[in-house]
Amino acid sequence: MNKMEIELTDEQLEKVKKLESQDISVGQAIDMLFEAKQEVLTQIEKIEKSGILDKVSNVNVDNKTENLEENYGDAEKTYEMEVQNIKHRLKWCKDFFKF
Repeated sequence: MNKMEIELTDEQLEKVKKLESQDISVGQAIDMLFEAKQEVLTQIEKIEKSGILDKVSNVNVDNKTENLEENYGDAEKTYEMEVQNIKHRLKWCKDFFKF
């Protein structure tokens, strides 16, 4: 095992103390972060390879949206907007884990 001296802000020190109170070392927390990164990127890759987002974003929902708006008022979010939101979240995750 190696030792390293690091500087922490007060906030970071509180987080380390919280981890230690749960019997999680800083090294274990780092390992957990990298494991989470790998799992997230693996799941994103599966979603992208499946092509499901491309398939659902090509579905013509304009008629359905118009019908709903006529009968129930303006829709807060359309189906396409929600698909785009999911795509944005996946991109954000990939960008977040670029370490």
